[in-house]
Amino acid sequence: MRPIPLRLPSWFNPLKWEIFKEPYPIENGVLTIPDRIARLIEEMPDHLSALVACVVYSGLRREELFHLRWEDLKAGELNVVSRQDHPTKNRESRRIPLCEPLSEALSRHPRRLGCPYVFANPEGKAYNDVRKSLDKAALRAGIRDKVGLHQLRHAFCSHALMSGIDARTVQRWMGHKSLITTMKYAHVSPDHERAAIQRLRYESRHQVGTGTDKQ
Repeated sequence: MRPIPLRLPSWFNPLKWEIFKEPYPIENGVLTIPDRIARLIEEMPDHLSALVACVVYSGLRREELFHLRWEDLKAGELNVVSRQDHPTKNRESRRIPLCEPLSEALSRHPRRLGCPYVFANPEGKAYNDVRKSLDKAALRAGIRDKVGLHQLRHAFCSHALMSGIDARTVQRWMGHKSLITTMKYAHVSPDHERAAIQRLRYESRHQVGTGTDKQ
């Protein structure tokens, strides 16, 4: 049987299609430096600083972040709810403990009357894009490369693992089906590597007696 040639419509231009292209490089080494993450949060506009804090302290995906509701924050936990109108990527809900820095950021974040969403514009609608604000804040924070929300999700995973949190726990927080995916998200800073290698030791427990010499 002769193969049937694939015919694309005349208007199709593959050079213009960037659906599968990551807008910013994932391995932004600057984001493995805690100080730069803190600076980025500080440089964000007041109404968006908690949004960035939410990503770097919980690892939410973009759609999970934009459709987070106030009712999802309770009992010291952030509940990522897979709803019919806005399901999570794997259509499963999960819970992430709220750390103190994120709790403080959310407590300072303004709440719009009658709006269910934590992060909403003045019209009470959920955000769908904060790239311009992120880019400007990144420059003020001394980060030359552009920063995307997906990069910040990678940063959460990396810093959680570098802080000593076990990989299985990080996997659950990230909402990954596979631990392999979680490890692919992790980027280790050079300083962490240098400090980690210093913990490697091969020490003998054998005690040499005072009257015994090696032959």
